[in-house]
Amino acid sequence: MTLNAVQKTNLSVTWILGGLATTTVFTRMYVRFFQQQKPGWDDYAMILCWCLAATSASLASTAIHYGLGVDLNDIRNPADRVNALKYLTLAPSPSILSVAVGKISIVLFFHRLLDVSMTRSLSVMLWILIFITVCLSLAAVVAVLAFCIPTVSIWDKTVPPKSCMAPETQLRIGLTQASFNAFTDFVLGLLPAYCFWNLQIPLRRKIGLMLLFGVGVFGCVITSIKAYQLRNLTGHDNLTKSWSPITIWNTAEMFVLITCANIPMIRSLFRRIFNIQSSAHASYPLQSTPKSNSLSRRTKDRYFSLGNSQNNMQSSISASRGTRRNSVDRMYPLTRQDSPPNSGGEMGSERGIIKGTEFSVSIS
Repeated sequence: MTLNAVQKTNLSVTWILGGLATTTVFTRMYVRFFQQQKPGWDDYAMILCWCLAATSASLASTAIHYGLGVDLNDIRNPADRVNALKYLTLAPSPSILSVAVGKISIVLFFHRLLDVSMTRSLSVMLWILIFITVCLSLAAVVAVLAFCIPTVSIWDKTVPPKSCMAPETQLRIGLTQASFNAFTDFVLGLLPAYCFWNLQIPLRRKIGLMLLFGVGVFGCVITSIKAYQLRNLTGHDNLTKSWSPITIWNTAEMFVLITCANIPMIRSLFRRIFNIQSSAHASYPLQSTPKSNSLSRRTKDRYFSLGNSQNNMQSSISASRGTRRNSVDRMYPLTRQDSPPNSGGEMGSERGIIKGTEFSVSIS
């Protein structure tokens, strides 16, 4: 069958963005499972996210093969018409769930990155967003698969439906789910700015980190465009034509989310491959306060003091630039065990981020 322009666009989006997302997923798994050997729940969630996305892309591609993207009346073979409607109906559900699981992976990643620096209020807010996202995603899946009961009556017109949902109800559910997804993408895209703005690092590097971790804001743009395309959701008389733009943006949404979520994770691999180095300080408090500044001075005294009471000893500390690694995965929160004692003799409870850097110490 000769493909028209809409079908070619749909396949191009599916496999180009899908190939890019797949590359980032496998690169991330190499970094986490083999290079760092510290996989986390965010990595397992991303694997599930990719599996759901691949399933949706396969179903959509099969639907295109049978006639998705052309007028339903132009599909002459009745069997092809049934198959086009069937795979078109089944394709959105894994896509919707893939996006929801991808957001769970992102939130788990931020919890792992910030660790004790993740405030309780921020954590609760993020999990509330995820809970609402999952609930709306499940509602959207039901709105697609249970539009008519039994579901097979959606694509097989020889099976009479017992009941069908009003198209306007399906549209309202879809718009609510897509709009809230766009809002969640926006929040997750701005979260890195909140996390990294108070780090005591050069402004250029600070902005670079915020841009690197905030690429997910592009997902907000894609989801907003998809929400606009949902105006065609009520076109049940000609699904193969009316749902084609929705399928394109469904596919783009899930694969862009996967790609953006994986980019920060594979940064360390590219820095190692290209031997990229940058200067950094030893400690990065999250908040610039008198308390955190005092902590920074005490931490410096604790780790870099070489015994000033020995007047005949001259101390020098030189950074081993050949072994310094500055990936974000090497940036981790300052815990109670790492904190120096406070004036009361107890371990400090200040929160911050420690940047691991190797040093060589020579005493003469």
